[in-house]
Amino acid sequence: VLRALEPREMLLVLDNAEHLDEATALVAEMVGRAPRVTVLITSRRATGLAAEWIMDVVGLAHREAAARRGRRSRAVHSETRGPTESAELFVHVASRAGATPSPADGETIERLCALLGGVPLAIEFAAAWTRVLDIGQIEAELTRGPDILSGGTNDRASRHDSMRVVFEGSWAMLQPRERAAMRRLTPFRGGFTLHAAREAAAISLPILLALTNKSVLRRSGDGRFSRHPLVWHFVRERAEELPDELRASRDRHAAYFLGFLAERREAFHHVDGERMMLEIAADLENVSVAWRWACEREQRSLLRPAVTSLSRYCWQWGRYDVQDDLLQRALEIAAGDDVLTGLVFVHQGAALTWRKIGDFGVSLYDASLPLLEEAGPAELAWALRGRAVVHRNHGHREIASASYARAAALYGQIGDVEGELMMVMAQAPLDETADEALVRFDTCIAGARAADSPHPLGMALAGRAGVLLVLGEFTAADASVREAQRAQGGARAPFWSIDRRNFRALVCIDRGRLRRARALCCRTLAARGRSASEVEAVGDAATVAMAALARIEYLVDDYAAARSWARRALENHRRRHGPAASYDLALSTLVRASLMTGDLDAALRWSEEFGRGPEPRWYGGRLTAEAMRVTITACRAEIALARGDDTAATEAIRSAVADARRHGLVSPGLGALVTVAGILDRRGDRDGARRLIACLQGHPRATFETQRAVARLHGSDAAGEPAGRDPSAAGVLAEFDRVIGEL
Repeated sequence: VLRALEPREMLLVLDNAEHLDEATALVAEMVGRAPRVTVLITSRRATGLAAEWIMDVVGLAHREAAARRGRRSRAVHSETRGPTESAELFVHVASRAGATPSPADGETIERLCALLGGVPLAIEFAAAWTRVLDIGQIEAELTRGPDILSGGTNDRASRHDSMRVVFEGSWAMLQPRERAAMRRLTPFRGGFTLHAAREAAAISLPILLALTNKSVLRRSGDGRFSRHPLVWHFVRERAEELPDELRASRDRHAAYFLGFLAERREAFHHVDGERMMLEIAADLENVSVAWRWACEREQRSLLRPAVTSLSRYCWQWGRYDVQDDLLQRALEIAAGDDVLTGLVFVHQGAALTWRKIGDFGVSLYDASLPLLEEAGPAELAWALRGRAVVHRNHGHREIASASYARAAALYGQIGDVEGELMMVMAQAPLDETADEALVRFDTCIAGARAADSPHPLGMALAGRAGVLLVLGEFTAADASVREAQRAQGGARAPFWSIDRRNFRALVCIDRGRLRRARALCCRTLAARGRSASEVEAVGDAATVAMAALARIEYLVDDYAAARSWARRALENHRRRHGPAASYDLALSTLVRASLMTGDLDAALRWSEEFGRGPEPRWYGGRLTAEAMRVTITACRAEIALARGDDTAATEAIRSAVADARRHGLVSPGLGALVTVAGILDRRGDRDGARRLIACLQGHPRATFETQRAVARLHGSDAAGEPAGRDPSAAGVLAEFDRVIGEL
């Protein structure tokens, strides 16, 4: 054969070469004697020759389960995508078998093909069963094990009679040490890193290379290793034959991944926090398996340090399904362990707080404190922090203030300057007026600068910007939020950069810089879907960006586009927070766009959803909520005015102006005065209306929207700036007092 090949230039194909015992030796000699012959070999193992070029052949394209990327399934779901190659093959084989899968079976087929890893032979075996089983039944059978993947045909080699036969051939190629390594990998799910393979499964580099060369492991572009789903099924059967060895493997796996999780406790506050969060996301399946095993074995010492990390990750990525399941499992085995019980209570309470379920976590937080007295100051301070938030939201100011103060003292006790400053800053929502909150933020800014602590500095600057915004100091607010961006930099990217970008967009809207605001919002929305981290990190920020775009379209009189963006904001918000959730910024735009187009019924319908919540995360706070309440009440007054109910309109707008006066909300209050002018005009008090319009026109603390409303509705009646108008915040509040008296 070699003599015949020596002078020739040709391509020689050796298919399934792992079954040819002399193939490697033959090819090695051929390389030297027939240099113009190119040999293409298909095999489940590499030849190991120096001249070899390896190309891994993967299965047909299929949709991976979203959980394998640490994401919620809806983050990647799309009804608009066509069937994958795997699904097309399944349908083709099923049709040959006499079945006719319907379009409704599409998602089930895609899931089934993902379980099969896109392997054509496995897909053919599965699809052949459509002659006697529904597609859903085939999927159910496959989840029980791979034995359904069989069924020889007269024209198929015996080694392809079933997937079990195929696997047995691959298993026979492995050396004893390699088989033991594969058994130790049984607890792993969704792939693993080199470090995890070494530390949790005691697999050396040579063994890892051998397993990869024999196609039982594969390495992806991100450096993670994985097995075909069917390989895992078969190896698990082998591992279960040695229960003591399997138990030891699960113990090592649980210790490693719960330790891995505990080490990332400060990911949310760490300069490299995004990478740490992505690492948890990539190994979420491993973490979940490790957690369940630790609960089954009642290994409480592994769970305690991991509770906080798990909850912070699940909160940031919205994986409350995972959090609810795993924390409940921990609670079931926590009897007698006060610290573990207290930690679970704290983080179950936090989940209720963010989702606004039940009492928002008040009872759980209260129950956790006596249990955590011995846990250490850091854990106790975190519990007090959460307790303060929920009691603050319930209006229990004294309890909230005392909890914040004690948490600040505990952080100071352990030298955590950042935690101490954050607790001082967190009390801003307890302040009655914008001026009080501004003083608090300025104090925190000075402390953060002195401590060279960028995160509290950025948070305080952003908080200060929010207060300046409601005071009508738009230029100063813009400068403050810009400085917040610089202070925090990329430490918590992409979340903080997106949050600050949205904040700047809202400031630009109030300043009338609509083109800049639109560009900022579009940058936020463009980030969705570039990567898994950005899909989740954008989260509520996408909702805010959509609502901001709705407000921009409203301000340029494109009411159809305004309604479209506002509805999209609500839809996005409800996907994240439930079908009953509402978002007042989007709703206020819908109300006003409906009023401008004369659709009073729609305006009334949208207004009924005001205040239902929850608002997007991080876009709340007492002053922000009070400012939105002023805007909402003014919207209700406008609806009543449009319906001819002057009494209801007067009562509503008096309440709005009084709230603005009480909390020092200059800018929202000035916006409410536009409606007051309309009511005075309806009463026949044209002089009063003209004087109020003149006061608003060109006012430096009035938003662009307020200025536009004055120009659009009453511009022709403006009498010029009144003599002696005081544009200061104190002057505006005095005007509020006068208006309240008139009404």
